[in-house]
Amino acid sequence: MIFIELKCGRSVYISDFDYTRTYGGLIEGMPNEKLNNKIIECAMIRMQLIWGKRKTHLIPPKIDTSDPKHPSLPSTQLTAYIVCNDPVNNNYMGSELVIVWYIKDEDFESSSMRDVTAAALNSINWNDLAQDFDW
Repeated sequence: MIFIELKCGRSVYISDFDYTRTYGGLIEGMPNEKLNNKIIECAMIRMQLIWGKRKTHLIPPKIDTSDPKHPSLPSTQLTAYIVCNDPVNNNYMGSELVIVWYIKDEDFESSSMRDVTAAALNSINWNDLAQDFDW
C-alpha cells in the first residue's frame, strides 16, 4: 500500500490508480476548448463507473495555449482513489476522495506514482473535499 502524508497531517493511501492518455481516443482533428471540456467531463463520469458514486475532484489542468485555436490539455490523465482511515466527521469510520488531474508525460516518466499523487494532493484541502464513509 502506498501511504502519503498530507500537509494537514493526515495519512492517506492510494487505493486505486488509473493512467490514461488524454487524447488516446482522438482519431482525427485537433484539440479545442469544446473537446477538452468533453474529455474532462467524460473522465469524471468514467471514474464513477469504475469506483462507484464517490466524491470526485478535478484539479484544474494547465492548458497549453501556445496555439490559441487549439488549446490542449497535458498529455496524461491521472486518477486516484484516495482513502484516509480517519473521517472528517467523527461519526464515520473513514474518508475518501477520487481526484482527477493532468500532467505532461515527462513529469510522470521522471517520478513515481506516489510522488505524482502526493504532488497533486498537496493542492487540495482534504477536510473540505473528502467524503466520509462507514465500512
